[in-house]
Amino acid sequence: FVDGQGSAPSDRNSHVFMVTNLCPAVAPNLAWCAQSAQNGFRNDYGYHAHFDLENGAGQIRGLNWNNPEVTYEIVSCDGHHNTPNSGMWNQCQCAHQGK
Repeated sequence: FVDGQGSAPSDRNSHVFMVTNLCPAVAPNLAWCAQSAQNGFRNDYGYHAHFDLENGAGQIRGLNWNNPEVTYEIVSCDGHHNTPNSGMWNQCQCAHQGK
């Protein structure tokens, strides 16, 4: 973890999320999200990927997460409990929620 930028989650179980936008390279995300060929596709903290997690409904706060360090793999959303199915990706966009 990066000092002062988050903390370890209390729950270390796997979770499945639908990703619609990894991390836009715009302020205030530039330190976390500005990976490019010029910097070896790593952000300012040395990570190749950072997930900018939407917390509009408190879904991340409910997990007691504070910018956790994660590993990831691509899986199907279908068949996972309490997770949108693959046909619902367009409903997850923040733009549809007025944010």
